[in-house]
Amino acid sequence: MATASRRLRITARSRCIRCDGERPHKPSRGRAIIDRSPVHVHDVTSDEGAEFPKSAEMSRRDGGRTVLGVPMLREGDSIGAIVLRRAEVQPFSDKQVALLQTFANQAVIAIGNVRLFDEVQAKTRDLTEALTYQTGSGQYSSRDCLLTDRCQTGSQCNR
Repeated sequence: MATASRRLRITARSRCIRCDGERPHKPSRGRAIIDRSPVHVHDVTSDEGAEFPKSAEMSRRDGGRTVLGVPMLREGDSIGAIVLRRAEVQPFSDKQVALLQTFANQAVIAIGNVRLFDEVQAKTRDLTEALTYQTGSGQYSSRDCLLTDRCQTGSQCNR
């Protein structure tokens, strides 16, 4: 049985992070987004964590002590951040920071792929609708024969 300090708590949030262009004075994730670089706070309850009062407040509430936030960057712009917290004071190694940054980079690629997939699906629906309208009116072209199974032979098509 795992002790309370060894339990893994998985949470995911997807929401807009309000930034008015100024340096955030609250969460470490906001600093990672604005600065476009990792933010690593070894102990949010120490003097080092004083510039992140929101993180210190969360630490008192849920016990997180060490925080690592890395930005998710697309073409140099921050689109979000991934934040890890540890219940005990145990700083992340440089390798772990680099690994999380690589994971954030891969997540940005995946998000972009989903966006592109959605765009292709929307265009496919539009083309299908247009083709359905065209074939419903009895106007076929040789190109339509290549796109649909409706024309079995080229002789059925208007050339």
